[in-house]
Amino acid sequence: PSPQLRVSIFFRNRSCTMLFPALTAAFGLFGTILSAVAIGLPNWSRFEYLTATSENTIGLWTLPDNTYCQGWVIATAAMMICALICFFLVMFGAVLILVSKVAARTKTLRILVSIVAFFCFVFSLLAVIFWICFHEWNKCWLDGQNLDVNAYFKYQKYDASWILACVATGLAMLMTCTACAAIGKMPRQPVKYVTAPPYMPAYAPPTVSYTSAPKYPVVPPPTYPSTSYTTAPAYSSTTSYTTSAAAPAPAYSSTT
Repeated sequence: PSPQLRVSIFFRNRSCTMLFPALTAAFGLFGTILSAVAIGLPNWSRFEYLTATSENTIGLWTLPDNTYCQGWVIATAAMMICALICFFLVMFGAVLILVSKVAARTKTLRILVSIVAFFCFVFSLLAVIFWICFHEWNKCWLDGQNLDVNAYFKYQKYDASWILACVATGLAMLMTCTACAAIGKMPRQPVKYVTAPPYMPAYAPPTVSYTSAPKYPVVPPPTYPSTSYTTAPAYSSTTSYTTSAAAPAPAYSSTT
């Protein structure tokens, strides 16, 4: 067939079984990009002092002076890095499933991809939760002092990086669902029918083998010398007799 027909047949046969691995690869790609941007941008939270006119931002690489809050920031950064690695591994594994020639033999790979996708969701979710703990704890903004933050800050808000981390968490959840669905939609291996051997009775009669008769050399028939016979003389079949018509018949005399 033509190349166009081969391509159409290829995608038609794989459209049902390769849909979920394709979605998993797409979610892994977008999750990798979002996680990398969220880790690199120092815009997880923004705030402004009451006595200041400019806005300040806090990122994963900006450690506060309070030792209690440094742990939340470090834990968030560690979870985001783990989530980034898992996103990339899931994307790579899904691509391997898509390009495999025998889709029925990718069950182990599909299971591994689903497990890594679940850990990716857990890591990204923990990163978001850890930053919420940092952002909502007043001691992190007041150097460990238990005071009212409204007396020092105009506002404390979540910034773009934290929002990207939340979106990446949603993608990780969808990626986990599609990776698990890819296991259920895996094509089955073709059934090979094995021909049963012929039935043999338990007590089969003994087989008698006959030996073939010995082969004797073929003797040609004897040849005799040819005998020549002379041909008998030919005789005429008709004989002509001459009679005299004028001769009188013999006279018979009677005696008294």
